[in-house]
Amino acid sequence: MTYPAHKKARRPYNAFQRGYEKALADINKPMAVIIKAWSPSVCPRCYKSFEDFEPCNDGYYRRAMTMQRCPYCGQMLDWIHLDITE
Repeated sequence: MTYPAHKKARRPYNAFQRGYEKALADINKPMAVIIKAWSPSVCPRCYKSFEDFEPCNDGYYRRAMTMQRCPYCGQMLDWIHLDITE
């Protein structure tokens, strides 16, 4: 299939725009936070820990459940469906 010259110029922009819109949709869809016992919570998208935001003075992490987004990548977080694994 051949495209006219004026339509070929738009194709990369449309692909970029679709990718950008998909990335925005993915980052705005809440994902469950990864929580393991005796460890700080972890972002499900960038896998960075929230140890700077969860104090651990007595061996128990105080979960940062008030954070709505990951401070590193901006992923929307879901704290409702918690499943603490060992």
